Amino acid sequence: MKGNTHLFSGHAVLPKGIPMREQLDRTTALLEVDLEKHTIVNASFITVLPHTGDFLASIAQGYDLSQGIEPLIKEIENRAHLNSIRAFCKAIMIAYEHYQAYIEDKD
Repeated sequence: MKGNTHLFSGHAVLPKGIPMREQLDRTTALLEVDLEKHTIVNASFITVLPHTGDFLASIAQGYDLSQGIEPLIKEIENRAHLNSIRAFCKAIMIAYEHYQAYIEDKD
């Protein structure tokens, strides 16, 4: 299965006025996608606290991208009550856009 996976990234600026911004000005979402199944097999996020990244990754892992990205974004927004949640969601959306562009170019 590892030969069928590709890594897609998205970056987003963190909002001003949150403590995390003192150490990072942006976050990154990395989505490892199985291109045969169109499923996220692994995900990671650049954050100050590893628990945040682990929690977000646990929601994303196993998600079927053929459903579009909105259900995943809604799930994350419903479960992660963070001041920086919009930046994480934006990073995921950008990674998804890169995935979509790759799929379209490949066909």
